[in-house]
Amino acid sequence: MGHEMKKMPVQQAQRKRGLAIFKWGCLTSVILGLLCLLSGWLFFRAQRQKWTDERPMAVELSRENSVRPPDGARLYRDTRRALESDSAQTLQFDDGEFNALLHQAPEFKSIASQMAVQLQDDSLLARMSLPLQGVPGFAGRYLNGDFVFTVQIDQGVPQLKLRSGSVRGKPVPERFLN
Repeated sequence: MGHEMKKMPVQQAQRKRGLAIFKWGCLTSVILGLLCLLSGWLFFRAQRQKWTDERPMAVELSRENSVRPPDGARLYRDTRRALESDSAQTLQFDDGEFNALLHQAPEFKSIASQMAVQLQDDSLLARMSLPLQGVPGFAGRYLNGDFVFTVQIDQGVPQLKLRSGSVRGKPVPERFLN
């Protein structure tokens, strides 16, 4: 009987020690998890600060030498007709006409005032100040920058591909362009 009484406190001590190790292991795991979350949140904030702004930038349209501004409604109507026709047609615009066309197109009405574009060969140079309201974690922030797109129209469907860009004077990394 004396021998069994000695075993009982030893087993209880081992059980308490095992429980203490388990508690410390759980606490350490929780702390490491919180540190990972904190470092992820800090990294996200730093990237958000690096690539976005709290205010939109002024988007200036290039000044035209012509006295009369282009007729955006007519340009949109003619362009829509050309895109919907079955025959191949060549459309040519100068920068002012293209910007007027963007302001008339219902597809671009929501963003036309937040961007100015210039045409250069098969490229579209765009200065944009896009609000990021719908992007989680970016409410109240703006993507302000200069971007270069390649432009093609294939069977009446315009195709834009982002080729390069710069935000806050820094080039946009290739992984974001893809």
